[in-house]
Amino acid sequence: MRHRKIDHTWFAGLLLAVGAHSANAADTPRCDSITGGGSKVSSQTEAGCIGCTIDHPEAAADGRTDRFASLTLFSLAGASLRATAQPGIVYPAGGRAGVLYSPPANNPNGDNIDAGGTWSYGVRTYLRGTLQETGSSPVDDEAIASGPSAAQRYLSIETTKPYDAVEAYFSDAQVRIGGQGQVTPGSAAFKVYELCSDGGVRE
Repeated sequence: MRHRKIDHTWFAGLLLAVGAHSANAADTPRCDSITGGGSKVSSQTEAGCIGCTIDHPEAAADGRTDRFASLTLFSLAGASLRATAQPGIVYPAGGRAGVLYSPPANNPNGDNIDAGGTWSYGVRTYLRGTLQETGSSPVDDEAIASGPSAAQRYLSIETTKPYDAVEAYFSDAQVRIGGQGQVTPGSAAFKVYELCSDGGVRE
């Protein structure tokens, strides 16, 4: 009987190639967007959030993760975005309702540095306008470690009740000091890419 000699060099090369592919594989966000039909997005800023702004709220539930709503906050008071499904749609308990977002940059204005403080966030679910569940920080907050979505995170709660709307809320108490010594409290923006009825991070 003849035995074939195994080319270990070729085999080792194959293993290296597979390993390199795994190492370079990008994390990708998974988001079941609340879009279509009569779905809608609403936004709200708290009364004490003087000067706070929400730009492009519709981008928080448009089925695209390359566009975002922007929430710029200046105090401990905060703001929220809520996506409500079209009439007749109710999501069952068990989903990971959440938001695909990125937090304020520590260096929002070029030479600015973060001088301390804190920011908080959370996720709420609703059914026909009634609060179902809420999860404030810390909640499940997954980082996307690599790839084109590396700046994004998925903040979520594991639901135990049915819901038809998902809301994300944020507040910012950061203070940032610029290169000329100017102090700007909470000047950087939260970016909300998508509100999701269910989601997570694929590795």
